[in-house]
Amino acid sequence: MAQTSVAFHNYPHTYHDDRQSAYLLPNSSPEQERLAEQAAGLKALVGGSVLHTKNLENIPEARFLDIGCGTGAVTYEIARQFPKAKVYGIDLSTIQILDNKPPNVEFIKGNIFDLAGNDPRFQLGSFDFVFSRLLICGMTDWVKYLKTVASLLKPGAPCEFQEFTWEHYINGERVDTKWKWMQACKEGSRRQGLDLFIGKTMPGYARDAGLTDIGQKEYAVPTGRWVAKSNPQAAVIGNFFEESETTFFLLAIKRMVDETQCSEEERKGLAEECERVCSAEREGRTWPLIVTTARKPE
Repeated sequence: MAQTSVAFHNYPHTYHDDRQSAYLLPNSSPEQERLAEQAAGLKALVGGSVLHTKNLENIPEARFLDIGCGTGAVTYEIARQFPKAKVYGIDLSTIQILDNKPPNVEFIKGNIFDLAGNDPRFQLGSFDFVFSRLLICGMTDWVKYLKTVASLLKPGAPCEFQEFTWEHYINGERVDTKWKWMQACKEGSRRQGLDLFIGKTMPGYARDAGLTDIGQKEYAVPTGRWVAKSNPQAAVIGNFFEESETTFFLLAIKRMVDETQCSEEERKGLAEECERVCSAEREGRTWPLIVTTARKPE
């Protein structure tokens, strides 16, 4: 196992304490650092402006919401871009407050399912924009989630979701279907109620929640430094995944594939295969990040 992976996996991680959520990843300092690096890479990949939703300017007394805000990186971006708006960031774990926190940001620890319609700050029909990114490893009820988002939006207000889909491609050819460790993760996640294809399946959930004007934009996220020559804009996220991809997927195996699915020895074999694949099949490999935008009807 690579030195970075060993250090990460041996770290005494902590996890959120919300029993309603299956979020698989830790909330300790190494994970916070990983999330911050990932946020910087994704921002560069999409051209420096995180949001794809248009016409958010000049909304009187605007109220924006970032669900599952993690480190707060995107919350800060939204708040700085729209300094007159009140921007809420909510997460299952306590958000670390940085010295440069914009004055229009308020962070809240909690579960959106508990707060929506119950907390006075989360009154139904009160938000002008709702955003979330990378809930893929924790959301087990996308039907309820999209309906909750729709209930929080004002009539006509937009929302945006940015999610991966766990499919890997090399030169346009899908390669993950032959990886045993990936199939085991997908089976384990399905048992836990997760949707590892949510990037692509999001429009269906949005339609079922009554949202309209649904659109998508897909980005091919590189998994290595090889992308620097052909697409410098993607170099930051490519470098990030070259350094951290194996660590992330090994943790996914540990958390998604349990003893009811296969033995400890079999899980060890899956982890070894994962390390080989992530190294040997890195050149030219990408996986999709898909941005879905939608709107609540008037």
